[in-house]
Amino acid sequence: MARLARATKRRRAEPCPSRRIERATLAARLDAIDTEAAEAKRQEAAQDRADAARAAAVPDPMTGTLTAFGIQAANVDLIAGLAFAAVPEAVACYCWLLALRPAESNKPNAGAAVTQVTVVSHAMTEAPIEPAQATEPR
Repeated sequence: MARLARATKRRRAEPCPSRRIERATLAARLDAIDTEAAEAKRQEAAQDRADAARAAAVPDPMTGTLTAFGIQAANVDLIAGLAFAAVPEAVACYCWLLALRPAESNKPNAGAAVTQVTVVSHAMTEAPIEPAQATEPR
């Protein structure tokens, strides 16, 4: 900054291209240094926010464990919410799958081989009784 101030104060009667180049170079360097300082401040602020989020997530065991790996606490909460929502959804899909199966698959032994059954009767057969000849009483 001091060099830029000195280069700006020096004036001559006629314009000097080397002085203009020196002023432009010094101004560009100063802008680059300001940009680097602003970026360093942003990174430091982001790191402070991440540290604060990790410190706040420590009481929650799952969030605290996953934030130790560098995952943000908000993302951990989102992943946990999606996982807890996916379980009932999967159960509901499975129940619909069971309810909408074709009717023939609900019968026991569906698709089993069919064999011929021969009916054998173990009943006793009786011979017809013939009426006895009527005898006249004597």
